[in-house]
Amino acid sequence: MNHNDETQIQDYAAGLLSGSQKAEFERRLHAEPDLKAELDLYVAMTALDQQRLKQSLFNSLEPHEMQPLKPGISGKWIWGAAGLLVLILIGVWYTQLPHPPAQPATAQEIAFALIKEAYPPPVAAMGGNDASKANQQQAYLAYRNKRYTEAASLLKTLADQPGASDELIFYTGESCLQTGEWNAAISYFDKVGPGYWNDIAQWRMALALIQTGQKDAAKFLLQELQTGNKKNEVEKLLKTLQ
Repeated sequence: MNHNDETQIQDYAAGLLSGSQKAEFERRLHAEPDLKAELDLYVAMTALDQQRLKQSLFNSLEPHEMQPLKPGISGKWIWGAAGLLVLILIGVWYTQLPHPPAQPATAQEIAFALIKEAYPPPVAAMGGNDASKANQQQAYLAYRNKRYTEAASLLKTLADQPGASDELIFYTGESCLQTGEWNAAISYFDKVGPGYWNDIAQWRMALALIQTGQKDAAKFLLQELQTGNKKNEVEKLLKTLQ
């Protein structure tokens, strides 16, 4: 606020503006929320200063000089009412200040939040004496305990072997997804064949593609999943990718 505005606010509040000056200032009040807010704040602070002065004078009077107040009204009540008025006016002033509109979440932000909802852990494979089964059980246990780096390290070795199951390949991709290895996650999800694990692998791969900026590839996968059980999440992401 410049010095001229400050002077006009003070003069307007004191009733010193008239004619064209008053009309122009009132036009600006309607057109400029910031100026209106400054006026409201000035009026509120002036009222508070006046109330403080009255309270100070009241406290300086001798008991015999005090005039009795009307029944039911006390100095404390007046002081409290004035304070409440100031708080209300300050609140009105604050709400009239320009506030930047909330920015909608981006596709990457939405996808990242969905990624952090890790897919439920598998049932650890029990039994079996060979090292492969033992490593798989250890990897699944690490995943269950959210030790995703350890799980990814163990599962990569198993998933890269011939004949690896779609479940094992999926959880390798999901472990990579949880550790932020987007490209590795995409690679493993893409290896999941048709069947039970395919749809969820395609969904998680779309989220990873969004994180790497491959929006067109992600849109293609999401469009294929529009009729699946992730319909609401899919449509929300597609809207942000338009």
